[in-house]
Amino acid sequence: MFICLKFLNMPLKKILIFCLLSFIASCSTNSIKNNADSQKIEGKFSMFSEDTYISGKISITNQENISQIKINLNRFPKTFLITEVREGDQKKYKNNFNESYEENIVKNLIEEISIHTFSNWLMEACILSECSKFEAQNVLIAKKELHESKKIKKIVGTYKDFKFAIVFKL
Repeated sequence: MFICLKFLNMPLKKILIFCLLSFIASCSTNSIKNNADSQKIEGKFSMFSEDTYISGKISITNQENISQIKINLNRFPKTFLITEVREGDQKKYKNNFNESYEENIVKNLIEEISIHTFSNWLMEACILSECSKFEAQNVLIAKKELHESKKIKKIVGTYKDFKFAIVFKL
C-alpha cells in the first residue's frame, strides 16, 4: 500500500491517509452497540467540593454482561469511557482515563458504585412518593422522579468530600 502512495499526488495522499487513520480510530473505540437487550440513559451531571467543580454529560448503556458509562467533561475535548464486564461475581473495568485529579475522581466514583447495579437502581420506579437510597462504601445517593410520566430522574449524592447531582432524561 505504501508503494502505491508514492505514485499519488499530495492532496490525494493526505485524503487517503486521513481516511485510513479515521478507520483505525473508529475500530479501536470500545463502544457498546445498541440492540434490543440494551438500555441507554442520558443526562447531565455536576460534582463539586470546596475547591473543585466538575461537570458534563453522561450516558449509561447496560447489556447482559457489559455496562458502559460515557462521560464528556466540559473542560476536556475527548469522551471518557468506563466499561464494566461481569463474569459471574467478578467485575473487570476498562477505561481510557488519564491520571488527572478530576478524571480520577470521576473514574473512582463510577467504579465504586458499579455501573450495572447503579443503572438497575436508577430504572426502578419509586414506591408511592419514596425512592430507595443507593449506598456503597463511600457513596450515598438518593433519587427523585420528576414529571408525571417519570421520564426525568434527579440524583443527588455524596462521595468522599464531593457532592454531586445528575439529571437523567429516560
